[in-house]
Amino acid sequence: MKILLLGATGATGGLILGLLMERGIKPILVGRNQEKLAALADKFGGLDIAVANAQDAESLKAVIGAGDLLISTVGPFSQLGKIPLRVAIEQGAHYMDSTGEPGFIAHVYRDYEEPLKNVKSVVMTACGFDYVPGQLAAGKLLQEFGDQVASVNVIYSTADGNIANLTTGTLSSFCTGISEEGIFYNDGQWQQGYIGGRIHEITAGDKTAKGISVPASECFELPRIYPSLQNVNVYLAWFGALAGAMSLFNRLQHKLFNVPGYRSMLNSVGQHIPVPKRTSPKITAKNEGPSLIVAEAYNSSGELLGKRHLDGHNMYYYTGEIMAWMAAKIQAGQIREYGVVGPLRAFGLDALEHAHTEIGFVFQANSSNGD
Repeated sequence: MKILLLGATGATGGLILGLLMERGIKPILVGRNQEKLAALADKFGGLDIAVANAQDAESLKAVIGAGDLLISTVGPFSQLGKIPLRVAIEQGAHYMDSTGEPGFIAHVYRDYEEPLKNVKSVVMTACGFDYVPGQLAAGKLLQEFGDQVASVNVIYSTADGNIANLTTGTLSSFCTGISEEGIFYNDGQWQQGYIGGRIHEITAGDKTAKGISVPASECFELPRIYPSLQNVNVYLAWFGALAGAMSLFNRLQHKLFNVPGYRSMLNSVGQHIPVPKRTSPKITAKNEGPSLIVAEAYNSSGELLGKRHLDGHNMYYYTGEIMAWMAAKIQAGQIREYGVVGPLRAFGLDALEHAHTEIGFVFQANSSNGD
């Protein structure tokens, strides 16, 4: 099996590369700039490179083969990620990506889940901090309380509940995601909607986080594993005290989408407004900006059954770690379920919890019931 890393010269790709190497995995670096690829390959002891354009299907087909694993970090994914995904699937390769964009996540499930039900390759989207640890935290509660659980809430936050330090790539993807419909899961059915329609506050011990609603991969995965669920609500608390203002702005924006020409005007303006460059290594350093993930489980009467607090380090560094772990599992053939799946189905709850313990994301003691 060849492991191909697309986007290795970017911030997330670079993190994944270093952490793959720590696991003894030497990926082939794929990109369109041969000079940059060669310099990066030399830095890591002489890795193989393959020149291919993420937007040129034929050049990707020359690189990706059946049974290979393509790790894609090219974003915004709604603009740049669809062709690499399609080529990997057509070639019979395994695929995983680092997106957090609701529109792209919906695209993966909507367009490929049914056609790939009987394949022997795994296709996993949103394999980083968005939205793997939330699946684990919610999965632990669902394992404990079973069919009693009617609703789960998951919130992603900084440890102190303040504004997160985001990279250029994350900011670009978030700006793209605001104007794209994703899929929520409420009242026992999947529903289309936009980021920021609701806000929710979660208290974990002495920490409080307020987040805006987001259509996340948990909305697809958890109801497939636990059919008794009626509601899966996911929130991003990256904006601190500005969460309320962000939600209000987004709701106004979504109403304006119904005005003829507004969306195209917004997209045109957005193409000419550069996102501030935020590529400092400090943003993605392991010990910078610790993370908090909280999951809550409620019964059908709205009573809180339990809560899980998952504490860890920097969310970008986590993304590199967990994606390197997944790549190692795929390389070893340790896959429980194939097709379009999330990490809970692909690897199992116990293995996923062990991975988080290994990398230093731990559940707080006595957090399964209330605070």
